[in-house]
Order: sequence, then structure tokens, then C-alpha cells
Amino acid sequence: MGSDWEYINQEIDEPTFESRNNEILNNPPKFLKIPGDFFPHAVFKDALWITLQAKELRGIATGARGGNLTLGRTKTQFKFLAPPEILEMHNHEWEEYASLASRLLEKVKQLRTMTEHGKSILDKLTSTVVKKGWHLPSLQGIENYAGSVNLPVPRRKIDTPLTYKTSQRRQYQFEFVLADNQGGKTVVQAVKLLESFAAPRSTAVIGIEFPHIFKVQTEPEGLILMEHAALTSIQPTWQYPYTNGYPTRCNLTLNFTDMSPLFEKTIKAGTIIRVNPSSTDAAFHPDAGGSNAQRK
Repeated sequence: MGSDWEYINQEIDEPTFESRNNEILNNPPKFLKIPGDFFPHAVFKDALWITLQAKELRGIATGARGGNLTLGRTKTQFKFLAPPEILEMHNHEWEEYASLASRLLEKVKQLRTMTEHGKSILDKLTSTVVKKGWHLPSLQGIENYAGSVNLPVPRRKIDTPLTYKTSQRRQYQFEFVLADNQGGKTVVQAVKLLESFAAPRSTAVIGIEFPHIFKVQTEPEGLILMEHAALTSIQPTWQYPYTNGYPTRCNLTLNFTDMSPLFEKTIKAGTIIRVNPSSTDAAFHPDAGGSNAQRK
């Protein structure tokens, strides 16, 4: 019976929690897969897999649609069995077109309403003053009469074309179920590795290195492809039984946001963002004396 994770050129045999945790964070394996071969009754020949390829993000610059990215080394690739449900969100905003003509018509409508209502109020005031006479005391409470005027609600409507405004970047939510038959350590270490990739690293007093980004796609190909995605949320729910201080099960919710603006080409090719060749680390650390162009 094999392990629930497959490690390629990586053996982890740490004696303590801290050393085991540091080992996988400091020397992450090139490939992690769950489940592995410990489900003898399962057949994964026609299964759908989600692969998450971690990449170093060395720099971000403006100047192109969606920006320019400078990428570094390729890190761990995670391969998870697809969950029963995958939430995919494509949000587009449309709004009524506020043309100059429509704004003028709106003002005309308001002015016409004011004119009609004003005439009704004036007629009511005139009638009241005439009935009461022109003596000053008789004008007390005249506002009550003005407020009692029955004013018709205007029945006018200005219609304008519905026009496209913008599209939000694509978002995906995955809810993976992780299980471990190796004392719980592989589940914990895998989640901690994802958490470390999603967080920035401090390099100096105010300098940072960007969090890693991910290429997200399905295997076989065709359902999902995001070349450059930000891991925006990680929510592990640890579950018993606990072995050697580790939970052996975890429901892991991951939320990804596409870094590429949403266009037709984004869906077909996975991105429209330009990727620059990797530069030296000094170019991306303002405290190291290098250029700060990629930090803009």
C-alpha cells in the first residue's frame, strides 16, 4: 500500500514538528499529489485533476493591459483530485448609457414636474388667501394649506441604451478533501506550504518579495486554464482523528483570482498579460540598491 502523497526526489523524515514543518517550507518538493495509491478501490483513469503550479513573482510593472509580470523560478506543483463541485465566477457589469441628450431630458422632466406642481401649489395658496381675506392674522397656518395640495405623481420615463461597462477578473473556488494515512503530517505540511506560497516575504526594513502566483488548470485540459492566478484565500478546516499531534483529514477551501483582465482571449489562451524575462534579485529590492522599476 503506497502513500497518499507522491514525492519526487524528496524524502521527509523529521523527528519533531518544527523540523518537519521547516523542512517542507525551506525545501519544498517539486511535485505533490493527493490522493496517491492508498485507495485500492478507486479508479482514477477518467478522473478530473486540478493542478496548481507555484511560480515566483519577481516584479509587476504598468505599461500594458493588465500589467507586465517578471517571473522567477518554478516551485512546487500540486495535483489534487477535483472536488465534486467547482465554483467559477465571471461577472460583467452593464449600465444605462448616460448620454448628453438623456441628461438634458432628465432636467427637462424635473423642470416640467416643478412647473406643474408649482402651479398647483400657487393656485391653492391664491384660493386660500382670497377666502381668508388679506389681513395678516388670517395668513397664519397658510403652510398647512399648501402642504395639503394633492399633487399627481409624474408618469414619465427616459430610456437609454444598456451599454457594457467592465468585466471583473475570473475567480475560482475549490473545496478539496485531503486525507492522510501517514500519521497526518503530509496533510498539515501540504497546507502550510500553500500558506507560505500565498504570503509575502520580508527582505529588509520595508522591502518585500511578492507572494507566489499559480498556474491553475485541469487535467485533462479544457475546463480551466489560468496562467497567472493569485491565491487570495486559504481556509483549512482540520478534522479528527488526530495522530501524533496532527489531524489526519482536512477540508481545504482555496480561492483564486485571475491576474489577467477578462477578455475573450483570456478564456481561450489563459491570459493576456505579458511576461518579462527574469532579472536579478537586486532589481526588485529598493533596499538593495537596485532599480525599483518593477515595483511600480
